[in-house]
Amino acid sequence: MIGQLCRQYGSYHQHRLAVQPRSVAAAKQFTSADPNGRTEKRPMVSLKSAEVLFEGVAGTTGLEPAASAVTACYDRSMWEGTVVSIHIAREAAATMQSIAEVRALPGRGLEGDRYFAGTGYYSKTSSHGGREVTLIEIETIEALFRGVLNAAGGRLGIKLAAANTRRNIATSGVPLNHLVDREFCVGTVLMRGTRLCEPCEYLEELTQHGVMSGLIHRGGLRAQILSEGVIHVGDTVRSKTLSSTSTQV
Repeated sequence: MIGQLCRQYGSYHQHRLAVQPRSVAAAKQFTSADPNGRTEKRPMVSLKSAEVLFEGVAGTTGLEPAASAVTACYDRSMWEGTVVSIHIAREAAATMQSIAEVRALPGRGLEGDRYFAGTGYYSKTSSHGGREVTLIEIETIEALFRGVLNAAGGRLGIKLAAANTRRNIATSGVPLNHLVDREFCVGTVLMRGTRLCEPCEYLEELTQHGVMSGLIHRGGLRAQILSEGVIHVGDTVRSKTLSSTSTQV
């Protein structure tokens, strides 16, 4: 929810949220003032049991929070996403198959995938953190087509199915780049991000020109599987901290 609001009103690193209990923030608008004393009424955004207020000067990017603000967009435990699709291939260069569920095994990977069987293109090449599972944001895939590249408004215009990225799991609402060296849960399966899954020339050979440059630093995440379980399309993806809190509640 909060991740969606951050993307709607600004990037994760540009805006902050001030959160007040609904019982305190009864009004539907609040008044903000800029350094010159000018004021304007601004709408609140409802978020379940809280009223979320964007604090700061309209039109700026470095918004400063009120003294009591919760910097929700900076708290990586304040997001929750979803598994959009799951993909495996039996061997190197084989077409990725989209499946409804898959078993994840620590130290091995996803059952039925080429890297689980040791038949992947890079299976014989050492890799920090292993090659157990890869994830990519569906938002990144969509941006390959509609994302703006420069001041002139140029776009890549690349249409690519999630399976064709050759990543195992496509997610929605998950800040994958922030999960390096962090533990998170995909359904009931605990994982730990090891490093970014940067694109390579081999991927571009299997897809189309421009994919490699379009996915630099946005190619997804490599992760280790820490607990065995079955991952399903539609499963919730959340940080380990948030998962632990939810369980306690």
